[in-house]
Amino acid sequence: MVNLKVRANESGETVVLANGMFGVRTMTLPIQFKDFVVRWEQDRIEAGKAIQDVFPDLDNGQREFLISGATPEDWNRMFPKGGQIEQEIG
Repeated sequence: MVNLKVRANESGETVVLANGMFGVRTMTLPIQFKDFVVRWEQDRIEAGKAIQDVFPDLDNGQREFLISGATPEDWNRMFPKGGQIEQEIG
């Protein structure tokens, strides 16, 4: 479970501080803070809509950040493109 804190920056955009599986990360989202709060509370919390339905204007990496606190960079480190995952079988 990720712990989110949100605030507005000087431009009114939403700044999200997430404490998730990779530690504390910050991301600025291209959505006005007031709009973010209304959509989060009404659609995500009260109506239980899926994140992609609540924020279709955000990209996959931004939505994943809201779910897990993982940035696109974290995700790429965990699952490198063209990389192989080695598993020790004991």
